Amino acid sequence: MSAAEKAVALKDEGNTFLRQGNHTEAAKKYTEAIELDPTNQVYFSNRSAAYLSLQNLPAALKDANTAISLKPDWSKGYLRKGTALQWMSKYAEAVEAFEAGLKVEPANAPLQKALSDAKAILESTQKYDKKRQEAEQMLEDAKELFRGDVAAKIKKYTETAELAKDTEFMALVKKIKGDLDNIQSYLGDPRVGRFVSVALQYSKIERMSKSERDDFSEKQEEMRVAQLKREALADDRRRKALREKKKNEAAKKLAAELEGLTPDQLKARDLKEEGNTLYKAKELDAAFAKYSEASSLDPENLVYYSNKAAVLLEMKKYDETIKLCQEGLELGRKNFAKFSLIGRLLFRLGSAYMKKGEPEEALTYLKKSIAEDRTAATLKLLRNCEKLIDEKKKAAYLDPVKSEEAKLKGNDFFRAQKFPEAVQQYTEAIKRNPDNHALFSNRATAYTKLMAYREALKDLDKCIEMKPDFVKAYLKKGKVHQILKEYQKCLKVYEEALEYEPDNKEVANAIATTVHLINSSDGPSEEEVQRNVASDPEVQRILADPVMRQVLQDLQTDPSTLNKHMSDPAIEANINKLIAAGVIRTK
Repeated sequence: MSAAEKAVALKDEGNTFLRQGNHTEAAKKYTEAIELDPTNQVYFSNRSAAYLSLQNLPAALKDANTAISLKPDWSKGYLRKGTALQWMSKYAEAVEAFEAGLKVEPANAPLQKALSDAKAILESTQKYDKKRQEAEQMLEDAKELFRGDVAAKIKKYTETAELAKDTEFMALVKKIKGDLDNIQSYLGDPRVGRFVSVALQYSKIERMSKSERDDFSEKQEEMRVAQLKREALADDRRRKALREKKKNEAAKKLAAELEGLTPDQLKARDLKEEGNTLYKAKELDAAFAKYSEASSLDPENLVYYSNKAAVLLEMKKYDETIKLCQEGLELGRKNFAKFSLIGRLLFRLGSAYMKKGEPEEALTYLKKSIAEDRTAATLKLLRNCEKLIDEKKKAAYLDPVKSEEAKLKGNDFFRAQKFPEAVQQYTEAIKRNPDNHALFSNRATAYTKLMAYREALKDLDKCIEMKPDFVKAYLKKGKVHQILKEYQKCLKVYEEALEYEPDNKEVANAIATTVHLINSSDGPSEEEVQRNVASDPEVQRILADPVMRQVLQDLQTDPSTLNKHMSDPAIEANINKLIAAGVIRTK
């Protein structure tokens, strides 16, 4: 036997040991084969695999490199090298090795998978390193915050200023100043975390140029939108899982229903399915025939009564529908049928009376249907029925002449300063003629006298909705907001009025009065400002904007920066809104 043949035999013995998990003996056999034939790359590759299992990583890498040097166009050598490097936590070098192997053999599946796995590990490692570095830098920045005059830093920011009055917190600050090396242990305190978060955010913004601030705001908005998308996707997944669950439950329910049915009953079910298909295709006569045949095979099954009733409704044969449903109900009561089946027939009966234009009769049966089986479809039809009955009553009550009489009585009561009676008469006038926008304006005026401001605003909104160019309603609405010291809303209403009458002097005077109130000592109190902010989402959005928060900080420390900030149209608009809300005062 030649040396080469002996080497092959030793390699095979090594392979056997490797498969058995005896990696030490496998490595010895491959070494003996190499001694007989040191030019065969396979022996080095196999020994590399054995060394890997023995955790002798430098030796494994060395053998892999030797295999590559012996046969550079053999992809397996690169696989061994990349694997050894990966086990040595040298992920970037492992990626390079796998990529080099794929250049030799692009379609090699093990190399492709190894490269994908190595890239994933490398990316994960890089992300971890980046987060670790950011966390370390954040701790260093946090330490810097607690050096020097910490109280001044806390008072500097609107969001943390009240913490300076918290004696317990300030005692904790003193403790932190003397224990900065352990600052991480204090960050779990909500107050400490809040101060550090706010201060570092402002510090970051302060270092930004205007374009960087704009980019930052844009990214914040993108993050918000991305979060909304993630939440929407999660909702979609939940809905999909719920649909799948319902599908499985329906399948189990169907299997239970089919168990124990007679051949005639099974045939009836098949006919029903054929009828359903015809019904959907609007082939009503054929569908009715299928349902009737199904009913003849299973005469006590109320499902087929309901199916036939649905067809008759579509065919507008309402009297026949009513008769059929009543027959089905009599049979159902006799046989103690399921509540759901009784409820469905009562629903069909109510639908037939609705179609006939008899909502009062329909209401009786729909209420009975709800008592038997409360479904969304029945509730919807019941609401429509009640609405129709109410509309009929209202229509019967309409009378423009009597409406005018009630309005005149309301005017008399108003002039006599009998405002509750005026409201009562204006309400009667509205019931008699709800299309007259002026009546809502009149009642709003009476409500204002009674200090029922929210009711007044509701009526004025209705009046404006009915007649958008009725400027008198805008003036009244603005006045109510002014009484409530909701100046930003007041100005907004007047601006809307000017869209219809740009030269209206009364509106212009109202705007001037409001601006004067904002800038005078009679402007909103601190409590009123907080109430304005809490009730206005737009003001809340402005105050939550990091860029605007920095602008407010600038104005607090140096009011002279106002003109500089007002040069930016977007910031100017936001500042004007905050002035109107009383958040910023100009004197």
